[in-house]
Amino acid sequence: MGVRREKGMAITRYLTGHCGIVGLSWDGTCNQILSPSEYQIDVTTSRKLDNWHQLLRQETTNAHISIRYDLGMDSINQAWVGMQMSDFVPLLTAHYLTNQRGTE
Repeated sequence: MGVRREKGMAITRYLTGHCGIVGLSWDGTCNQILSPSEYQIDVTTSRKLDNWHQLLRQETTNAHISIRYDLGMDSINQAWVGMQMSDFVPLLTAHYLTNQRGTE
């Protein structure tokens, strides 16, 4: 198994286990985690920040998430997650509203 494939599959398992989203799968041909929902999740294992920045700049029709997990990171918990503000605001809003409902 290649390092990129191992890291991609590890991130996919991590997201499935921690988020509970059923149906996530690793697609190594395009370095993406395939999602049944409206998210596009790209992964880079490159140490070059420019590669991650290029992923962040992509225009997509779905909520676009870019994950950077390179050899300089000891664990998945240290991976970086980035997205454009227009994709981030709805996620943060949903999280906030969920927490508000829990305190009522």
